[in-house]
Amino acid sequence: MTFRHEAQEIFARAEAALDQGLVEDAARLFGLSAAKWRATGDVFPAADAYFELGAILLLQGRGGLLSDLADRLLELLKQDPLPPGSHAKLRIFAALMRKGAANQDAFFSLVHEQRRHRKAEACNLSFLKGREVDAPDLEGGDRQ
Repeated sequence: MTFRHEAQEIFARAEAALDQGLVEDAARLFGLSAAKWRATGDVFPAADAYFELGAILLLQGRGGLLSDLADRLLELLKQDPLPPGSHAKLRIFAALMRKGAANQDAFFSLVHEQRRHRKAEACNLSFLKGREVDAPDLEGGDRQ
């Protein structure tokens, strides 16, 4: 099993634990998932795991720990190479996380939007799985 596959599996287990109300298990698994994603160099899944962990901490009244998670988000900027646009996006995410305890609505909105994005992406991937997708013809000729 690859690190990436292991990180995906742990994240899925964390989501399932959260759905079942096993909040402490979910927090532990999201933290572990973030560490695995960091090891793969995939910054956005790592950020998602940190957001989910942050939401749990905030709901538990431990919002003071969000600043530490924001620092971990900023450490993701050290990954090389970074995906396009990730530098600004991770800085914004870290700033929102750092202020999460003071502005819970904005932080929970960000977590919700990340969840919607993940679900939409998963639906798109499952729809395309097993289908051959033609690349657009950029030169104006027919593809055969």
